Amino acid sequence: MIRLLLLFLFLPFAFSACKNSQDDIQRPDVSDIKVNVDIIRLEQELFSAKSKSEINVFLQENESFAENFLNADQFPHDSILVNQLYALVNNPSLDTVYRETQETFADMKRIEQEFETAFKYISYYYPEFKAPQIYTVVTGFSSDLYVSEEMIIIGLDYFLGPEATYRPVGIPNYILRRYTPNHIVPTCILLLSQRFNHSDQQDKSMLADMIYYGKSYFFTDFVLPTVPDSLIIGYTPEEMAGLEVNEHLVWTHFLQNELLYETSHIIKTKYLDERPATVEIGNKAPGRIGTWLGWQIVKEYKEKNEELSLPELMAETGARKILEGAKYRPEKKQ
Repeated sequence: MIRLLLLFLFLPFAFSACKNSQDDIQRPDVSDIKVNVDIIRLEQELFSAKSKSEINVFLQENESFAENFLNADQFPHDSILVNQLYALVNNPSLDTVYRETQETFADMKRIEQEFETAFKYISYYYPEFKAPQIYTVVTGFSSDLYVSEEMIIIGLDYFLGPEATYRPVGIPNYILRRYTPNHIVPTCILLLSQRFNHSDQQDKSMLADMIYYGKSYFFTDFVLPTVPDSLIIGYTPEEMAGLEVNEHLVWTHFLQNELLYETSHIIKTKYLDERPATVEIGNKAPGRIGTWLGWQIVKEYKEKNEELSLPELMAETGARKILEGAKYRPEKKQ
């Protein structure tokens, strides 16, 4: 199970929101694979409740949701959670939020189709995979996502986008910009990919973390072929374009500073964790740049090993093996 707030998870730029032009990944035909994606709109049921007794019925009828997302079993008495939800749905400000979620997400067809595409590819490579049930809810900005093998729960209020009347507070803008409708599916699949992503727990190097993230991005990119890379990693299109131009500069920085086998947590966080910029490289270099670099290495490794299946790639725990097999040498661009 994965539950989180999206804390995941450069120089002149040209605008581009498309897939990388070099994306020539060969994917199988999954058109005959049957996957049923039916998004259950729990927020509609919850906000239609007129009394505490109706909310109690709602919790009883959605027991798994209540236990996993609302932590119902942690309350000493059921009435506490019922009272909280009753206050929630009768909050005038939240009524505005609910109304805007119903306008913004009146049609979930595109989101359902993206989930369906991803689940088809996953089912092709992992026949034992069972598509999780997907729910939506309005949380009052208490929780954005819950992802497990059995269910995906989406807090729609988080993903209304910049035009919403109310937005989550206390979140930096460089993270807040990732809370849009278009980010929902790639973020969920990125989290789901961790279920299939193996790593060497004894390897504490920067490279090991870079490759782990890189495999998750590659997995998400693979099963969502029409979703822009910028949405998968959560960068702006301008940042993606800048990275493509300056890929050689980024790689050279890692080599010259001997960062690949660095194990210091303090140093690793500068290149892997959330920051508005990786100032060690440049004021316009986005944060988490090491995870992006890991993605490029994994892409090269897969390109040079075309016979490697997606499950075989995800099961590979040797970060150094992937680096050496990739023969990653980005060219300097003018």
